[in-house]
Amino acid sequence: MLLSVNSTSDVVDPVEAVANVINECRSRLGDNRAQAGLIIKTCFR
Repeated sequence: MLLSVNSTSDVVDPVEAVANVINECRSRLGDNRAQAGLIIKTCFR
């Protein structure tokens, strides 16, 4: 079975933004454990 979760953040500080995204994804996974991850950073002006 494939389980996919995703999250976004609008926090300006990149370290805080990544931490927020990871924590939210962990929360959404529940008892399941992540075996892979992909983080994409974009910046729009």
